[in-house]
Amino acid sequence: MRIYEWVWSTLRLESGLFADLITPDGTVDRTIWSYNQGSVIGAGVLLHQATGDATYLAQSRQVAEASLDRFDRPSALATQPPAFVAIYLRNLLLIAQSAPCDDYTTLAEGYAEHLWTRCLDRSTGLIAFRSSSSVNTTAPAIAVEAMLAGSARALNRLRPDTS
Repeated sequence: MRIYEWVWSTLRLESGLFADLITPDGTVDRTIWSYNQGSVIGAGVLLHQATGDATYLAQSRQVAEASLDRFDRPSALATQPPAFVAIYLRNLLLIAQSAPCDDYTTLAEGYAEHLWTRCLDRSTGLIAFRSSSSVNTTAPAIAVEAMLAGSARALNRLRPDTS
């Protein structure tokens, strides 16, 4: 709880989003990454579950809503490394269990669809997750698909096109 409070008071920006890090000399790197938002959202949800303190859940909702202003569509998420997006979406879907919001699920489904469309090699039918970063892109894509397993849109993507 002390670390959560420190992050909240030290790295929270005016936008309601969280900066990336603080250097040993105290300089705050104000870069906005999706995983930072997801980490704070998830920490707040888990602290709420552990303590029953509704403040943590309310703070998680605040961060989730502020983050949707920045990452409001799959193309906005596509500017982030896929591993970062998987962390963010996992925690959006976690808060959706306590504070239902169709926007969170719709964003996750849209991003999964974006990956599927971008990465499917139509000539072979194989998925080829590629990234310019050194971070593995396949694992985050599979994680997002697994989180959405059973959703109507995920199941529709798996059905063969009969047209």
